[in-house]
Amino acid sequence: MLLTVDAKIGEQAHRLANDGVAEFCSRQPDRFVGLGVVTLQEPENRGPRTQLCHERSETQGRRVLTNVDGQELSDEKFRPFFAHAEQLGAFIMMHPNGFTMATASPTISQQRLGNPLETTLALHNLIFSGTLARFPN
Repeated sequence: MLLTVDAKIGEQAHRLANDGVAEFCSRQPDRFVGLGVVTLQEPENRGPRTQLCHERSETQGRRVLTNVDGQELSDEKFRPFFAHAEQLGAFIMMHPNGFTMATASPTISQQRLGNPLETTLALHNLIFSGTLARFPN
């Protein structure tokens, strides 16, 4: 099952999460480095780019999911996000968002096979779509 959240709710939740991570890390900056999250449901809006820019000083990078509402990160609509992340030199970590093939093969163990395969497929799509070549940094 894919996780889908309304963009406005996601943005509010991510802001709270990012503030919490930044606050926690600020207590012991010599021990902890924060990794925030970014809302990508509406990449054409300024939200994701604003989250990268304004909140980046509080954390060291961002976590994105392997897909957004079932759409691959290699989709052209996410290119402005990757371009802005590259321009800022932002660290981006990819995390599985549920195995998109689970409906086709529900017997696959989600944790043992599904999540690693979901990440592999997302990376495969980023490589072979030319997204990583377009944004090598």
